Amino acid sequence: MSGMDVASRALEKMDSKLKPIAESLLASKTRWDLVHFFRANPFSIHTASGLAKLVGRQPKRVKEEVEILVELGVLRRLPQDEDATPIYSYEPNADVRLAIELIEGASGGKTDLIE
Repeated sequence: MSGMDVASRALEKMDSKLKPIAESLLASKTRWDLVHFFRANPFSIHTASGLAKLVGRQPKRVKEEVEILVELGVLRRLPQDEDATPIYSYEPNADVRLAIELIEGASGGKTDLIE
């Protein structure tokens, strides 16, 4: 079963509150890779450029994706001051945490869900 099939199966089983969250988490490979990185390293704190190196993606793309993850309630941006270089930590809210757990549960531990 391909990663997309697993993701689709997970989405079908979600209630209407969690489905949009899961769809957003799975909307890009970079975004899901960042979620997976933070799930594996929940106490990590990094800048967007540091994360880009760790997940092997372009810094500009990672910066865009971490900001989306902040808006979704997956990551927290520190400091809140716009003038400072932000760092990001994994602090998912309860709905996000449940959506991630359901996706991971449906995948049987498979991490490459997006092609």
